[in-house]
Amino acid sequence: ELIDRVPSAFQRWTHQRWQVVSAILAGDLRDAERLAGETWTYGEQIGQPDAARFFGLYLANIRGHQGRLHELIPQIEQALVESPGLPAFRAVLANAFASSGDLRRAGALLEADRVGGLTMREDMQWTSAHAAWTNAAVLVGDTAMAEVLHARLQPHHDQVVTTFATVPCAVAHYLGMLDHLL
Repeated sequence: ELIDRVPSAFQRWTHQRWQVVSAILAGDLRDAERLAGETWTYGEQIGQPDAARFFGLYLANIRGHQGRLHELIPQIEQALVESPGLPAFRAVLANAFASSGDLRRAGALLEADRVGGLTMREDMQWTSAHAAWTNAAVLVGDTAMAEVLHARLQPHHDQVVTTFATVPCAVAHYLGMLDHLL
């Protein structure tokens, strides 16, 4: 109702973005994908510089829930090149390789990240990166990485993984996956 009363393109775009997240949370991935496309189109129309980035995040989240993240490997690799300061893309790439069955490439990324100390800021991408690393570690069977991830995630066991654009699962879900592997 407020969106209709206040003529703000940015607020309308923000509202549309929350509708995408709501559809993901409801498990309606078909509707989430449709809404993500509409949000991208509207964002482009109003000159939102982050419109394509948000669409990419939504699509990666949706494909992850569908078990189809590997379809986006070229786009994830490009995002990593374009945004080297966002290490979460490395974790997502490891997850995409693992979900594609390319366990060698996934394992190499996991090993490099583990040896490197999983260095990243504790911001919105922290839990998402750890969720992606967890998926990859479980698929690869990397128990060394699983131990590190479990220790890092345990203090956050009662939280939900989100960047406010993506909502994979609860931290407890990933801890359960790690427990099973270990």
